[in-house]
Amino acid sequence: MDQHMTRDVSERARYAQSGEDLADIALLGPVSTKVGDRLVPLPGPRARTLLVALARNPGEPRTAQSLIDDVWGLEPPRSPMNALHTQVSRLRSALPDGALEVTAAGYRLTLARERVDLARAADAARGLRTVGADASEALAVTTASLRLWRGTPGSDVVGDVADRLALDAGRVYDELETAQIDALLTLGEYAAAIPLVRGRHLASPFDDTAAEALMRALAGAGRVNEALEVFAEFRNHLANRLGADPSPALVTLNAELLGAPAATPRAARAIGLRAAPNTLLGRDNDIDQIESLLARSRVVTILGPGGAGKTRLAHELGLRGSVNQPGVSVVLVELASLRSSEDVIAAIGGTLGISESDLAPGKLTVGRTHSARERLKEALSAGPMLLILDNCEHVIGACSEIVAEMIAAGRQLTVLTTSRSPLMISAEAVYPLPPLAIEDGTGSAVELFSARARAVRPSVHLDVDAVVKLCTTLDGLPLAIELAAARVRTMSVDEIGSRLRDRFALLRSDDPTSPDRHRTLHAVIDWSWNLLGSGDQIALRRLCRFPAGFTLSSAQAVAGWGELTDVASAVEALVNQSLLSVSDGQGDLRYYMLETVREYGEEQLAASGEGPEVIRRLDDWAIAIAEDAVVRARTDQLRLIADLDAEHDNLLAVLRWAVERGDAVTVANVFPVLAILWAVRGSNSEISNWASKIVGATADNDLRDVNAELVGATFILVAMHLFFGEADRNHARARIRLRKLLRERDDLGPLFAFLIKLTTSGIANHKLARLVAEGVRSSDPETRMAALSARSNMRENIGDLRGALLDGETLFDYATSIGDEWGLAMAAPTCRVGSQPIRPLWRGHRVLRDRGGVDGTPRCA
Repeated sequence: MDQHMTRDVSERARYAQSGEDLADIALLGPVSTKVGDRLVPLPGPRARTLLVALARNPGEPRTAQSLIDDVWGLEPPRSPMNALHTQVSRLRSALPDGALEVTAAGYRLTLARERVDLARAADAARGLRTVGADASEALAVTTASLRLWRGTPGSDVVGDVADRLALDAGRVYDELETAQIDALLTLGEYAAAIPLVRGRHLASPFDDTAAEALMRALAGAGRVNEALEVFAEFRNHLANRLGADPSPALVTLNAELLGAPAATPRAARAIGLRAAPNTLLGRDNDIDQIESLLARSRVVTILGPGGAGKTRLAHELGLRGSVNQPGVSVVLVELASLRSSEDVIAAIGGTLGISESDLAPGKLTVGRTHSARERLKEALSAGPMLLILDNCEHVIGACSEIVAEMIAAGRQLTVLTTSRSPLMISAEAVYPLPPLAIEDGTGSAVELFSARARAVRPSVHLDVDAVVKLCTTLDGLPLAIELAAARVRTMSVDEIGSRLRDRFALLRSDDPTSPDRHRTLHAVIDWSWNLLGSGDQIALRRLCRFPAGFTLSSAQAVAGWGELTDVASAVEALVNQSLLSVSDGQGDLRYYMLETVREYGEEQLAASGEGPEVIRRLDDWAIAIAEDAVVRARTDQLRLIADLDAEHDNLLAVLRWAVERGDAVTVANVFPVLAILWAVRGSNSEISNWASKIVGATADNDLRDVNAELVGATFILVAMHLFFGEADRNHARARIRLRKLLRERDDLGPLFAFLIKLTTSGIANHKLARLVAEGVRSSDPETRMAALSARSNMRENIGDLRGALLDGETLFDYATSIGDEWGLAMAAPTCRVGSQPIRPLWRGHRVLRDRGGVDGTPRCA
């Protein structure tokens, strides 16, 4: 069998190189048939489409209805069977006698596979893959097979058949070109391999194998310095774009070229981990035991009440793991800000930077859209990883389900969770986190109190017995100890202990069923609350509705009303009392409230009756962000995305509350801003999950008080995602809202008028083509850019690569001139239509880099 197949590969090589025996049917370029000793293009787009539909799989029968669907799509003729018979008769006249027959199963070509160029090339690729061949033979086969391409497959065919032909041809071309490159490198034909490998590397800038092949080709040709430059650029590109390292094989090759031993690559990734603000005290034994559990169990839960130090310990374990376990990715996902189980997968995917879509450059649709769960499984099973989920208790059901599913999908994933309750899954090992040790003056609880007390008042006198007594009162809870230590600024240890004991006596009589340690922490926060000034108390309860932290300007917008006139001073006081933590944001300081403090603030907010007013002001704050985004979307896109990302969880909370209340105005302002951010991330399922809710929440409001562009963006995104998911009644409602918006609003700019027409035009090709052609001729620059982008996509879909490239370059040049980073990103993929790079891509890389964009973005030059 092997000898036969090997001989067959050799015969195909000689056969493919023979200029005297052309294929009878040629699909790899203009659709043609053999007439005498030459190929003649087949006239008529319907005839060409019919031939492609039959010849993609020669010998296999096709039913009449399936051929009608392929040839005429959604616009069949009045008498489809008669029309099909007419096309079949015309096609028979262009084919050898008996090549097209009718059977009980339908129409089929009787020609052998080698008489169709696409099938011949596919069989050659399959033979090399299945049996293999020596390098010389593989080079002959691939070279001859690649010569069968005479142009762009599918460029002269209509409908979905063109896309399927282009996809089939692209897949075969990729496989043959890869085999050709391997053969050239094996034979030492490095100079011939370099142009091919360089093109593959530019087309797939994150592909280790393409980079390795280019390095080997350059080194083999004596251009070692260039090979080393390829590695350096590739390593920087991976680090800047993905936070990843080159593969060990590539690192080893680089070391070989340098003449040095290979270095062990560092951990693949460390995401979401925060550097420790100070030394972690008293947890060495806990760390050792948890690391031991992680070595034996796939899932470990650190169990404890709020304030026990679970989050700090998880970060410490993650940091140690990223240093001590080379090759293991460590990812920490904070769940404290979530308010719904529906958001857990999105939070994990967002932290990992997962997109749900395969990139299909230049397509009107993505190459393939995966579910968020599918993408998550792929990412978490791709290599050794420690996934840390912090604060699972309020979404415990979703966490249990997701963790169980993810560890079943791959053997290399280990999960560490922190929670107030266990996941209750079979793979879980639970580690109850004990309080800090309180020994006679030497325990870690005493050490923690002393360190924090001296940090706020270095001259403080600390009586050891008083500190031991106080720490015992606080049950050894780290957060309670740190909050109490903050009081040393104005009180002695004995005074702190006396006031706390009075507070405990009051609170413990309120809820005897609450666990002692929960009551202890609540008592400490309650006591801290009572030591605050009235303005500081007001600020804490009003600011607790920011789950993802806030800037000072946000705090002033939401909390600065009524009795609270100096928000900045109140925030400073909360920081000084350790009730807020501070971190550097995108230029502004950002303030965070611990989850346990937020819970206490919610209690106080409910008791004050200010909840509705806080919600109203949060709505106003979010609407102001949305209106600002409309302006900045044209002038400050990169920083806008970064700012929206920082506020994502806050905006999501506002959106959720607005949908629950049926607040259509807030929904229509906030949803499009979040949806654009999700689209940039590739989190399309987030938009799909919200789409029907958005339609329902806005059904009874004309939205005249909302910016017309935000309303348009809302329903364009809803309609698009419902169409690609499930075109149901809500999809129709969204399209109706768009048509009504187009009729009734006079404040709608030409760009959104064009986008609405594009969304509501249906899928009839002639309508889309006419609309896009009008857009390209528009006097409005933004409309022209959108139409050029759409036409470039449409041209690529029908195989017109040259036209797609020209439109992409025009779009890129204009986007460059006005500083439109999003336009640059939309234009750049045109450089890589099909499976091949068309031209060098470096100019665009420099343009975006100079604008502060992401390194490595390609550009047509």
